[in-house]
Amino acid sequence: MDSYAPSIFQSRGRIGRLRFFLYMSTMIFIPAALMLLAILVGVSSSSDGAGVALSLIVMLAWIPCMVMMVLHCTRRLNDFNATGWWLLLYFVPFVGLLIGLALLFAPGTPGPNRHGVPSTPNSDAEKALCVLVVIMSLVVLMASISIIDAGSLRY
Repeated sequence: MDSYAPSIFQSRGRIGRLRFFLYMSTMIFIPAALMLLAILVGVSSSSDGAGVALSLIVMLAWIPCMVMMVLHCTRRLNDFNATGWWLLLYFVPFVGLLIGLALLFAPGTPGPNRHGVPSTPNSDAEKALCVLVVIMSLVVLMASISIIDAGSLRY
């Protein structure tokens, strides 16, 4: 690996399931939080300028996040001893879903492969952070369902 760039910004090497989940969650959370902020500012502000500006920031934030997602997916595919070209299967209906589930749940190649040695074992902090992300995701999902449900009772 190149010594000038942290491994988080490289497509070479391997990444395990837990780190992949944490990186992907972060890359989804950043634009989602900005989108929520844009909605709140757009709703509460009397001028549309702030809402439009934040909407533009959200759209621009997706670009580096998508690049980072591709890098992390490539590294996760390297863990299976596959190349990043397999990412093109994401665009095939149903196959993309299966590839995504495999990246999240299937273990990588045990031992070294042509893309390097397995990533270092996960620390306790990474494991705790993963549990926290899953719990927070479930809380947000339940809150969203209850808000939608409460809104449908008005009509």
